[in-house]
Amino acid sequence: MELYSSKAFPSSQLTVAPRITILTTSGILILTSNRVGLFDEAFKSRIQLTLRYKTLEEPQRLQIWDNFITRLESFQQQKTQTGQQPKLTRKPTIPTANGGVDLGIDAKEIRDNLQHLAAAQLNGREIRNAVSTARQLAMFQKKPMGYVHLCTVIEEAKKFETYLLKLRNRMTDDNIMQHGRIR
Repeated sequence: MELYSSKAFPSSQLTVAPRITILTTSGILILTSNRVGLFDEAFKSRIQLTLRYKTLEEPQRLQIWDNFITRLESFQQQKTQTGQQPKLTRKPTIPTANGGVDLGIDAKEIRDNLQHLAAAQLNGREIRNAVSTARQLAMFQKKPMGYVHLCTVIEEAKKFETYLLKLRNRMTDDNIMQHGRIR
């Protein structure tokens, strides 16, 4: 999948299985990657359709935040109506030290601050991770998840992003990709 070079050679064994899978798969195969700049010509020639996801704009992030909060509200309503945890489509998370007691969310507080949350330059995965981590933090604190939990998680993520920028000489992921460095 990636160009062969002295740096890439040790990892070339990792590219054999995906290449065989791609060559022998009939139908549609969906591949996501943040290393598109390293695809070799043989691999690129087998791609029939590419989609590039641009950085989200604030209205898009607002919609994603709203979707997550709406989903959590529906879980909370199901729990209230049935007295049981709703059935999730994913495996349940490992219980926290306090037994994994989910005290729900303060949806009104969060909705009142959705514009502030959407202002943070996050992608959809980062928003999902922020919500998940904030829920775990709230459960650990034995409180309903609120705006403060989300802010705490987002601030910690910003600190890490700042650290990465410093390590990369202020180059963002897009800058690195454009300049041909490994991403």
